[in-house]
Amino acid sequence: MAKADREMKRFQKIPDNSFERNKTSLGNELFQSFRVPEGIGHDASWESILRSIKSPSISVSPRIPNLIFKVAATLIVLIGLGSMIWLYGLGNVEVSVPYGQLATHVLPDSSQVTLNADTRLTYNRNRWLLQRRVRLDGEGLFKVMKGSRFTVQTETASTSVLGTVFNVFARKGVTRVSCLEGKVKVVAKESKKEAYLTNGMEAKTMGFELSKPDSKKEEFKTSSWTKGEFYYTNTPIGQVFDELERQFDVDLFFDGDTTRTYTGYFKKDNLNSALRLVCIPMDMKWSVNDTLVIINEIK
Repeated sequence: MAKADREMKRFQKIPDNSFERNKTSLGNELFQSFRVPEGIGHDASWESILRSIKSPSISVSPRIPNLIFKVAATLIVLIGLGSMIWLYGLGNVEVSVPYGQLATHVLPDSSQVTLNADTRLTYNRNRWLLQRRVRLDGEGLFKVMKGSRFTVQTETASTSVLGTVFNVFARKGVTRVSCLEGKVKVVAKESKKEAYLTNGMEAKTMGFELSKPDSKKEEFKTSSWTKGEFYYTNTPIGQVFDELERQFDVDLFFDGDTTRTYTGYFKKDNLNSALRLVCIPMDMKWSVNDTLVIINEIK
């Protein structure tokens, strides 16, 4: 029985006074932290106690203004990027004229250009108010409205005007500029040589060279192609055959010397009539099979 009593006592709950002791210790520590050194007045004692229990100041970083600045900077970058894309990546216009056709195109400032067959014109309409500039590969007759500088770029030259009428021929590395009205400035791309043209004058660039006749042409028929008439003076026959191909949309094969020169004209009304006007003075014969034209020299 004595053993059982001992086991029961073993499992009895022993009161734990540690919480009371800890509470007393914590109160003593707080009291000690609020104690004021001896020898000072009542008011000074309260100020000392208040300073000891005063909450620490909390500094709040200006995150909202920083966020506004970051958003504004991002918007500025996006607007600038969008403007660059709009100016340089969008608004490109390309006008292509196939063989056998002519086309008239109106530019954003109401200037007009008549494009010959097998010609390509490109420009950017979004940048037009900032820069009136076109790229030409082929032949075009320009009627430019007065305003800021108007520039036609080709493979070998740059032609600039403020408002005038002029013709630009640009094929196979050769640029020929003819002024019909006003004044035209031509700059060779490689050599940077310059020539100023007035009514009836013409300049030609090829590679580094820029040539300009000293006198005006008596019969200035540069723009006659817009009416379907093509005039030549001492022109290599190969260039004449190229124009026949473009105007009549045919494949022309010639077995002979393409450097022989031709003086004359042809009209874009009938292929056989045009071949007669070109071939007979050059002692050549021809045959036509649908869109195939074969020309040979008469021996």
